Amino acid sequence: MASTGETFRDSINTVLVVRFKEKMADGTGMMEKPLFGGYLSAYLPSDVIDISQMRTVPDNQEVFVHPSSDQSIIIEILEYVAEQDEQALRTHFEEVSNNNETSIGNSEVEVTETIPLDKVALTHCSKAWYLKGKQKVSKFKEGENAANIIDIHMGLFRIPQHSTDLLVTLNDPIQISQQSSSHETLEEQSPLSASSHTKWTSEQYQQIVLTIKILDLGIFG
Repeated sequence: MASTGETFRDSINTVLVVRFKEKMADGTGMMEKPLFGGYLSAYLPSDVIDISQMRTVPDNQEVFVHPSSDQSIIIEILEYVAEQDEQALRTHFEEVSNNNETSIGNSEVEVTETIPLDKVALTHCSKAWYLKGKQKVSKFKEGENAANIIDIHMGLFRIPQHSTDLLVTLNDPIQISQQSSSHETLEEQSPLSASSHTKWTSEQYQQIVLTIKILDLGIFG
């Protein structure tokens, strides 16, 4: 993922001046997309692949993958974690680690920080937080030797009045093991296919977090 060394808060003003429906410098556009049947929406990279078109996805999730890089975006409506905000964020990160069956010592939190509420489109939240972490994950339980190193970016929106935490996660592989099936997939891609889709950037992820919004409170029942 492209990185300038800035924190999420530092780069917000830069992100806000991007005109979402125009082409960005890397050639990848951002388009507004309805989520959860139109109850929510957010600007996503125009080249996302909706996993629900290929397999069943839980009703509380929207899952998108990159055409060539093995990156993924997951948007989840989760039960509110009754903990202090930063600890709740870490709890969600630990849950991802457990789901990935990441072994002890192969998961770490690198950054946590608040996101100013006046910068986000989701006006129904009481707090917004960002976390950057790293996990060593073996895809499809392929074993420790096939584990990949993944940068994990999490945006957490706390909506206590509806007993809900909304989580926006980007999984960004930064080191692919040669024994991983992901490495085999990348090797099989033609140079033309790989070059036509650049990796999603931190700026694009930030746009997702800043533009996601609730259109219909009926999503909460």
